[in-house]
Amino acid sequence: MLSERWQAAVKKARATVGDEKFKEIQNFDSGDALLADLKRRQVKADKKKATCRVLGSHLLDHDLGVESDFARSMNRVESSIQHLKDLAQLDSMSKMTLRDARFARQDDMFSSPDLEEDVAQLSVVLLPQAVNNAAFYGRDDVLSKIESILDQPDSTMPTLHSVLLHGMGGVGKSQTAMNYAHTRQDKYQVILWIRSETPLSLNASMTEIARRLSFPGSDSPGSDESNLSHFHKWLSRRAARKNGPQLLLIYDNVPQMDDNLQKYMPRAPGHVIITSRNRRTEFSATSSLISLRPFSAEAGGILLKRLLRYPQKQLLGEADEKATTALAKEVGGLPLGIRHMAGLMNERSDSPASTFYDKYMKFPRELMMQAGPAVDYEKDISRSGDEHPLDRVWTISFGSLKLPQRTLLGIASLLSPDQIPQYLFSDKCLKDAPVGDLRLVCSVVGLDMSLVGLANIALIDRNSDPFSIHRLVQDAFRHWCDEKELSQHFASAVHLVHQFFPRQVNGRPMHDCWNRCRELIQHGQILADRFEEMRKRWPDIEAPPSLVELLKSCAWYLFEMADHHSTIRLLEIAISACPDTQSELYAHLQNTIGCCSFELSDLRRCRQVWDKALAIRQTWAKKKIPGAEEELANQLNNYGNLESAEGHYDPAMRYFDQAKAIRLRLGNEAIVPLGVTYMTTGRALFLKGEYGAALTEYKKAEDIFVAKFGQEAHFMAQNLLDKGLTIAEFREGTGDVARIARKKAAILAAGSPEEQATSKMLLRQVEDIVMTHFPNEVLVLESDAEDDWDIWVCPYWR
Repeated sequence: MLSERWQAAVKKARATVGDEKFKEIQNFDSGDALLADLKRRQVKADKKKATCRVLGSHLLDHDLGVESDFARSMNRVESSIQHLKDLAQLDSMSKMTLRDARFARQDDMFSSPDLEEDVAQLSVVLLPQAVNNAAFYGRDDVLSKIESILDQPDSTMPTLHSVLLHGMGGVGKSQTAMNYAHTRQDKYQVILWIRSETPLSLNASMTEIARRLSFPGSDSPGSDESNLSHFHKWLSRRAARKNGPQLLLIYDNVPQMDDNLQKYMPRAPGHVIITSRNRRTEFSATSSLISLRPFSAEAGGILLKRLLRYPQKQLLGEADEKATTALAKEVGGLPLGIRHMAGLMNERSDSPASTFYDKYMKFPRELMMQAGPAVDYEKDISRSGDEHPLDRVWTISFGSLKLPQRTLLGIASLLSPDQIPQYLFSDKCLKDAPVGDLRLVCSVVGLDMSLVGLANIALIDRNSDPFSIHRLVQDAFRHWCDEKELSQHFASAVHLVHQFFPRQVNGRPMHDCWNRCRELIQHGQILADRFEEMRKRWPDIEAPPSLVELLKSCAWYLFEMADHHSTIRLLEIAISACPDTQSELYAHLQNTIGCCSFELSDLRRCRQVWDKALAIRQTWAKKKIPGAEEELANQLNNYGNLESAEGHYDPAMRYFDQAKAIRLRLGNEAIVPLGVTYMTTGRALFLKGEYGAALTEYKKAEDIFVAKFGQEAHFMAQNLLDKGLTIAEFREGTGDVARIARKKAAILAAGSPEEQATSKMLLRQVEDIVMTHFPNEVLVLESDAEDDWDIWVCPYWR
């Protein structure tokens, strides 16, 4: 037992050869110079290894006092652990200093003058088309209050002023914010609208802004970080030039103020409006809250009359005037409900308002509740009995729809509400379409007629392509449908998105189609959420066959975007919906979970799921199934990475050799993965100390990549440590943050006294991360512990 314990201790102590990065190879002028340097390193390494062997044999010798040596070592380990615990309880001033340094670093990154000139010299207004803006009514007091808050004078320097517009769904938060932007447009040099419901919608908005403003590289694959960086730089330059709060940013439909949203908030002086159903989403302690209330019956009646298209027929006398007030009261004074009411009345243009009111009030309550119990969609509406204020108007609206309109509304109710592209409804989607009424809307004429019909009764907003739908309408229609109808709509929605979302094939990269993926990923993600919602209502419901295939591709794209937690969530839904646990599809899902776990340094889970995937893929490869060998090679290469990350280089080499053999047989279709295998093999050899063999493998990889991508292609990005640390912090990659901060601390330790103090603070930050996120790890901060620190970081970035 003592020998085993010492072997584990010696293994930690023998990390003296160190981890030399591939980028260091590039510092040499020639291969001969590199080989000469490698030989010198080999001699030194051999001496150190000999010293370690002598030390190890001495420690393992009972006669020389092993027990006392072991006890002293354990005391040192316990002392180190206690030291980490003490550092984890740093005084608040040290932590504030580190936090301020982090913000300063990010501000410096975002304000550095990378943009040589302002890409948009004139005023910039990027707003959604004003849906029903001409019919906007009331809220003058709210608009004035917003203006007075945002225009408060600054005591010294220009600062950021923010307002939170809070209210229940359908009360008109977005329309009020949009009206403020349109009516005060002359006050601002920059007005931007940012969809904020999910991280993906935030990212999509940022990409759209970057493209509209022609930021450098905004159309390039994987440009998300650079787009965000350019966004902050551009805002800072604009604020400095225009001297003050001439920026207005509107963050629409914010669920909560979390760390992810904070990344997208401006650091430059200006004005911010946030719309949210959550009253606790203030941007800062100085944010002002404005609660938006439903209209009174009288004010709602005035709005309803303004929305009527045929007042000469609908408003004939006093009875009709009273009817409009009563109808506005029936929908709780909610502007969304009043719009729907006006749409229904306009469809019956020959009926006076009083006649419509009589029919509306006589509508059988039983019909309203046939599809299921009324649902408090927003969980924030006080209502009498079991009826939501909008149940009746929605039910009449839904029940009056023609089949094509009902089909389109059903599909739209299951997709992301803000950006539904019309190209999804192309007639090419009719091939292999699920049984249903999809053909009614998958034609130019059919789609147009359905859109017009739904827009007329205010169930969708169609001022452009893509069209949008209110979230409350989505929720109401889904709850109104029975299981059979909603399942049919869901199968159609999945089929449409699956037809256009790029396919993931045999583990190959998807970077060539990231732009299309970015357009549709919100729809793929929300379809997964909708399926979970449906399973809660109907536990035995089955997923349409194409759902798992769609989620497979969506998850791989998110994995390539390094959104690992979202990837795992999608994959878990896909796995639960996958009917065949021995299929290649099931193996692919498990493999991708393993890839995410690997990058999150959860190597235990990684091995568990990769064991399942490898067993399935070995079976399929033996059966000579097309594509099975390529997937098996992917799995074997992944296993090599796993063994290498844990320091098991010989098993890693065996997996890499098997993967290479398959990829060599596959030829040109697997040429890039073959280059990756050469590179990962080279890294394992380098870590073993076999530098000459490592160089040979790297040269093979380089030859492949140069032949494939050209002489100027850089397969491994070279980033400054500060920039890498900033991005790692933005991504909340704790391992990456610790690794980069540690490297920077090592550089500063040899500098001035001030730099040495900064180095110590960075090391404290690293130790704090250790205690918080890796409490069971004992890691050495000195430079000879690289192997231990490597497993904290995704292998691709080591």
